[in-house]
Amino acid sequence: MSALGTVAALLSASLAGTPTPALPAAPHVGTPPVVASAVVAIASTAEDGIVRGTWVSNPATAVNPSGGVRDITAEVRDVVTEVRSLDDNVGVVTSSSSTTVTVQADVLFDFDRADLTPAARAKLDEVVQELRTGDARGTVIIGGHADGKGTAAYNQALSDQRSSAVATALTPLAQGLDVSLQPRGYGDTQPVAPNLRPDGSDNPEGRAKNRRVTVTFTPRG
Repeated sequence: MSALGTVAALLSASLAGTPTPALPAAPHVGTPPVVASAVVAIASTAEDGIVRGTWVSNPATAVNPSGGVRDITAEVRDVVTEVRSLDDNVGVVTSSSSTTVTVQADVLFDFDRADLTPAARAKLDEVVQELRTGDARGTVIIGGHADGKGTAAYNQALSDQRSSAVATALTPLAQGLDVSLQPRGYGDTQPVAPNLRPDGSDNPEGRAKNRRVTVTFTPRG
């Protein structure tokens, strides 16, 4: 298992309230292996649904402490429990702590525009249905994402405008839900596909995937 996989397993066990397994022995040359039998987890879940944590080994309970005990710090993504597609343009990812509905921006907006198209209403109805089905609560982050074409400043402004447009349109549709819709533009900082091909040429398919709106919420537990 990789170091990241080990941290993920440990963090998942801690969050679930189960006993924490021991860390595996660190690679060594001419030094006895060190195995920590207890760790301390410092973890938190960010608004993007990613659990970030630091695992600190306890030298007092380690085997062969003279060999040195390593601390492990890593970003651990929340365990994804379900990924499904409502159609070719709308997808849902559900984890143990959050749900994110992704809508491709090309079905919501015309090119380089932030005004919702007539067809956007049907897609937003699907988003609201997910909010109701998931019994959303608290802050719902409406994220606007742009592709890598154009300047960073332009992409940031466009994603800001698009996230605000979606939040405004969702507000009356989400009446009765105990949520607060918060628009947030990410510009081109969170791509999910390469904007360029390996040879440096344009990648239209990748850029299309990066142009999207994400709606992230916490289901009522």
